[in-house]
Amino acid sequence: MDISHFLARLLGVMLVVIYGSYFLNRAFYRRLWQDVLDHPAIIILSGFITLLCGLLVVLSHDIWIPDWRGLITFLGWLMVFAGIARLVFPAQVAQFGQNLIKKDGSFLDIISGIMFLIGLYLLYVSF
Repeated sequence: MDISHFLARLLGVMLVVIYGSYFLNRAFYRRLWQDVLDHPAIIILSGFITLLCGLLVVLSHDIWIPDWRGLITFLGWLMVFAGIARLVFPAQVAQFGQNLIKKDGSFLDIISGIMFLIGLYLLYVSF
């Protein structure tokens, strides 16, 4: 199995499970995110983990082709930037997250839906 198929399967399963569980337990996850945002150490730790995962993807799979392989690279870079943002601007990330949670949640639902569909797509093309 090549690296593209491996990462598509890995990211696909992760996205479907994470965002699928969000839709099954919205209230719980919103409370959980509120708790995370109230603890800067968790934001920093998640920044390290997200940056590490993103770097693993982009260093092993820097393929910019306008198909599903490019999507994997894009997700890797998205993780890199999200990790850096959490490490460099933890207070601003917390404030941004607080603003998202205080709203009606439709933005979170839309982003979660998009990520869930991306996960399904990656699973479709990789299996």
